[in-house]
Amino acid sequence: MVCIQVIELPEASDENNGGFLSGFKILLAVTASISIYRVPDLIRDMRREGALVKVVASKEALDLVGKKVFQWASGEEVISDITGRIEHVSEFDGEADSIIFAVVPATHNFIGKAASGVADDAPSLFFSYAAGNGNPTVLSPTMHEAMFYNPIMRKNMDALEQIGISIIPPKLEDGKAKIEDNTVIEDYICRAARGHILIGKVILIIGGGTSEPVDAVRGISNNSTGLTAYWLARTAFRLGAEKVVYVGNCSMELPPYVHQIEATNTSEFEKFTLDSVRIYRPDAVFLPAALSDFKVSKITDGKMDSGSSHSIELKPRGKLVQKLRKSTKAFLVTFKLTESRIRDSDKIENLEKISDVVVINEIGSGQSPFGEGRKRYWIHTGKEHKEMNLTKEELSQSLLEYVASGLEERYIESDGSTE
Repeated sequence: MVCIQVIELPEASDENNGGFLSGFKILLAVTASISIYRVPDLIRDMRREGALVKVVASKEALDLVGKKVFQWASGEEVISDITGRIEHVSEFDGEADSIIFAVVPATHNFIGKAASGVADDAPSLFFSYAAGNGNPTVLSPTMHEAMFYNPIMRKNMDALEQIGISIIPPKLEDGKAKIEDNTVIEDYICRAARGHILIGKVILIIGGGTSEPVDAVRGISNNSTGLTAYWLARTAFRLGAEKVVYVGNCSMELPPYVHQIEATNTSEFEKFTLDSVRIYRPDAVFLPAALSDFKVSKITDGKMDSGSSHSIELKPRGKLVQKLRKSTKAFLVTFKLTESRIRDSDKIENLEKISDVVVINEIGSGQSPFGEGRKRYWIHTGKEHKEMNLTKEELSQSLLEYVASGLEERYIESDGSTE
């Protein structure tokens, strides 16, 4: 059995250090597309994550949204002219990995110039320097769909991707290639900043609630929203996971980079999860789903008569986590919802025997484990138990960073070296 060194979970970000992008500078170029109206909100979102954001604008872009709007959103002066301070060079002063260059929106004209080496305005000058300086660079294209499929445009984007530029696939609808939702754009920028942490890894997440059928139209369900799993999926992508597979359901719309396999009842969860383990061979598996502990002994054919009384027998069912442990050696993170850690100590101890990490959410009278807000978690890693008061976003970041460290320890123990 591979030995894993216990590594203390990192504390979650607080208001003092700013969040996922704390310590990063984002040079955000804007070019002249009508979708530019969404950029101020994106800037504010990245600042909430702790980033310093500076806007680099073409003159045509400022004809659509004025300089004062970008100054308000970023809290910084907007760069639209290159002066004797050679801003396209001086703004990149610092470690290349800590300064991200992004173009949102990136027009057909900008992409053509970038791929051809033309640098005749502020955004294209900044791109030319970033591409040569090794700064992580992200483009979010927008244009009419026919222009997006222009063979020259395809060659231009292929050429940019070959030199390491990250291109966010646009949404193709209404005859247009539109920039993605701000949450997706933000995730790609976060991935450019910190995507080395889970690079090359496959993460499997089982999330959401179950509905066990009692007849053809009714079922017994729980109130799980899948919010924890949603944040695990987004954060895994932000940290660079090669593939994020999600089995289950979610009240939030999952980003397009997540491969979702829809499941609603426990039998579907079990089948699709074990299939995914076999097909995708995940490096880590997270099990925050609220799976039913019971199965209906007899499902009524058709629809039960609403004018009569009915008795439904529930029988305990086997645990998916036990089948998971037998089918994979992946790093396994399980979740336990309880009203009393003391009363359920035996169950928690059994989970610890087959899991690498156990996350316990203890709810008191009148409390709900679902939805937004901070919750109190007890996180068990090996022989260490740690209490943390976190949002689901903060919890996902702490867990995934810990898992990344654990996977590295496994590699060192099994390979015998770090060479």
